[in-house]
Amino acid sequence: VPFVNKELVQNDQVVEVIYVADVTKNAQAKKAGMKRGDIILEIDQIELEKMLDLRKYIYEKEVGERVNIKYIRGNKEYQVNITLAKK
Repeated sequence: VPFVNKELVQNDQVVEVIYVADVTKNAQAKKAGMKRGDIILEIDQIELEKMLDLRKYIYEKEVGERVNIKYIRGNKEYQVNITLAKK
């Protein structure tokens, strides 16, 4: 799943977010319901500020481990558990 940092305006301030740029067809994230445009807030209850934080956390995990991702779509928050697949 490609992620990018993206700037959004929130309460008249520019904030940087982790934006899901695409979700590949057979990705675990897609199976869990994530979609392009979702904004990732946390992984395993750890607040994320940059895409690099997310990538570093995921790359330290092993295939088959599960992570919990909290994200926003529109004005609603979601949480999903994803089993990490081959990198």
